[in-house]
Amino acid sequence: MFCIKIWGNGLLLDMLVVKGTGTGGKTSSKQKKKEVIKKPAPKAGAFQYRRVAETTFRKYYDRGDLPIKKDGPNVDFTEDLNKLNYNHYLPMFVEGLRETQEPYRSIAQDGATKMVEAGGQKVFHVIPQLIIPIKSNNLFTNQFLLSNSCA
Repeated sequence: MFCIKIWGNGLLLDMLVVKGTGTGGKTSSKQKKKEVIKKPAPKAGAFQYRRVAETTFRKYYDRGDLPIKKDGPNVDFTEDLNKLNYNHYLPMFVEGLRETQEPYRSIAQDGATKMVEAGGQKVFHVIPQLIIPIKSNNLFTNQFLLSNSCA
């Protein structure tokens, strides 16, 4: 028999260790196993709501830099659609499809639709620039955004 002195909670504790009372060296399967506390698996958050960041479409619309005017539910372009710079405006309108608030959502949808319908060959040259906005629109789990950007 021997004495071990351990510091615990600021007090000196004396523990007597008697032969055969410890657990060291025992290899029996009848001995109780120590409880293992399992941590829950981390969640990836794939289905959690993601906040939609402010788009360049919203920024340009708030500043009044877009060549559009809104007359009630209709969106009209102030310039002729054949003279518009599709490389600049069409990716911006497609990115605006990510918006969830009105009037941004409906204006972006109407503007993108009118530009694609009237664009003809100009739209084919802009397709590589549309890949990134469409891909970023599809990253969100909101079903409304998915259906809006695919329509």
